[in-house]
Parts: sequence; structure tokens; C-alpha cells
Amino acid sequence: MKYAIISTEKGDMRAELYENETPGTVANFVKLAESRFYDGLTFHRVIPDFVIQGGCPKGDGTGGPGYTIKCETSAPRQRHDRGVLSMAHRGKDTGGSATTDRTRSISTACTPASAAWSTVWMSSTTSVPAI
Repeated sequence: MKYAIISTEKGDMRAELYENETPGTVANFVKLAESRFYDGLTFHRVIPDFVIQGGCPKGDGTGGPGYTIKCETSAPRQRHDRGVLSMAHRGKDTGGSATTDRTRSISTACTPASAAWSTVWMSSTTSVPAI
């Protein structure tokens, strides 16, 4: 299993990456993280008790890395649940760097344009919603 540490001003999150289920999405995240793309970016969309979204270099949800990646929405483990990281999209095969993290369970399948690619399973804060 591959893991990522996501450091924020509110604490660190450890995320299990679904590298077998969504290899392209995970490889893209790892590449961007290793190149320090995410350093200094904010969570530009925060809806308390629902979702946080980050990964946009413009800080408003309209930016990306300059390319798009293929959706991997037919992979196993495609559930939006508390702590699941998903690739944000504006349509099929349009994701790049923005990710969403559910801060509460909604127990529904991902929308067709959102590939679930990781689960945050440990946080140094009291819980994921504190972010």
C-alpha cells in the first residue's frame, strides 16, 4: 500500500492511496506532490460538515496543472464517504489537480465524473472536519 501525508495548518492527514484501483489518478497526485505543486495552496471551497476542496493554483477552483487526466470512475471503491478523497472535475476526463474530501458520510456512489482515489484514515487533528 502507498500512503501520502497531507500537511495543513490544522495538522497532518495520512491518506491511503488506491494505487491498484485508480493508478492514473494516484500517479498524477504523487507526481504533483513530489514536484511541490500543492505547496502553499489553500482549500478554496469549504462547506462545513460536507466537503473541503483544494488543489487549485488560482485559489478559486478554476485552475489546474495545465493538463487533464482520464477519469477512473469504473474502479472499485467508488464511494463518497467521510474522509474519501476524490478528483474534482468539470466533466469527463477534465480533472488535473483539484481534490475534494468529504467531511461527513453521505453513503452514495460517486458521481460519474468523480474518481475516488484515497481515504484519509489518520489525522493529527481531532478529526478531518477540523480542516
